[in-house]
Amino acid sequence: MNTNVNLKRTVEAWTGRRFVFRASMYTDRGPTTTDLDSSILECIYSGLQKDVGRIEATNFAKFVANLNDLSASAFIQAFERFWYSGCKETTLVQPKNSGRRITGETDEDCLIEAQVLVANALCRLNESPESREEDVRFSPARGFGGWRDESPSDRIKSAFVRQHKQEIGAI
Repeated sequence: MNTNVNLKRTVEAWTGRRFVFRASMYTDRGPTTTDLDSSILECIYSGLQKDVGRIEATNFAKFVANLNDLSASAFIQAFERFWYSGCKETTLVQPKNSGRRITGETDEDCLIEAQVLVANALCRLNESPESREEDVRFSPARGFGGWRDESPSDRIKSAFVRQHKQEIGAI
């Protein structure tokens, strides 16, 4: 597998430019379907299947099913690790708050990300502890095994995981 391709351009082409593959774009934003959703995950899966291979696409489906944090920034960081493992590593550990890391490739990217993190931290000083907790609400949508509460990350990936349930198998 050729990992020397421009990953940013490749993923953006696969998604029809609907997903900006730049972690700094989403720094410190939680999981939200306005940044990342199952249709974007499906575009990446299809691109992998077409351009890289069927096994790598299946591994991507398993990789997505195993992710706990699907904030766009955390997903990009995890996908880069998945990609550079040759699309083989499906059980990557995501550090807590990985969407709050400075990951820029240039000094300018790092400076922008740092400014966003500081601005968000200052804005949160007046928030109550309850408002900082992850938004978990009851969802009448059928989950992986039945009715259940769904986290924002589960809402992002649930349709994709259901679509690829047979490939993913038992996790």
